[in-house]
Amino acid sequence: MSGTGRLSIYLKSLGTGFFNLIFAGTIVFYSHMAAFEARFHSDARDAGKWDPVSVIRPAGWLVISIAIFIVSFYREFRKLTRKPNP
Repeated sequence: MSGTGRLSIYLKSLGTGFFNLIFAGTIVFYSHMAAFEARFHSDARDAGKWDPVSVIRPAGWLVISIAIFIVSFYREFRKLTRKPNP
């Protein structure tokens, strides 16, 4: 396989990894917001009951984010490298 072909496979795999990471992050963000809104729904005088920044725990989310990226990158890379050559 030529150098350009390998670079193309690598870039496609990186793109897939980043896309899945952003997609999963968006889904998690909106599901958390919906869950917290349902749980802590309040009127104006009870505003500020919860802190949205407290949802983010760096160590746990970092591990999950890295795992999502690695798995999606690896699956796409394997898929593209196992295609039969025309």
